[in-house]
Amino acid sequence: MQHIITLPIAPCPAPRQSRSDAWKPRPCVIRYRQFRDEVAALWPEGLALPEYPAVLFTVAIAKSISKKRRALLDGTAHLSTPDADNLLKAFLDALYRDEDDSHVWNALPVKVWGLHSSIAVFSHTPDIDSMIAQTKAPQPVWGANQ
Repeated sequence: MQHIITLPIAPCPAPRQSRSDAWKPRPCVIRYRQFRDEVAALWPEGLALPEYPAVLFTVAIAKSISKKRRALLDGTAHLSTPDADNLLKAFLDALYRDEDDSHVWNALPVKVWGLHSSIAVFSHTPDIDSMIAQTKAPQPVWGANQ
């Protein structure tokens, strides 16, 4: 994987917005809008997202956790909320704020614990042809008596 850029900001999930958020936004919507502004400000002009992006969301470990536990958690899988797909959605919405992001057809979101929050973008090359070929091959029927 090739490293493209790291943004030193905390990941934020995309909230489900309602009509009332237009005139009286909830705190989660305010945080999301601030996140979009930060990403837009930090993303370099002219830098395009790679064809196959892998986005590493690093969520900061709480300062109240002991140093020993923080060291153990650093770099491990983040298995609680927010979901990786909601983080990816918010990130793509921030990058393509005034555009349609439907051209992004393959992205790998990864969510880990870290000492500091950040969003890192990498370029990866999945073996898509192999995946397609495997789905076309005859598959065993699970649960059938043989």
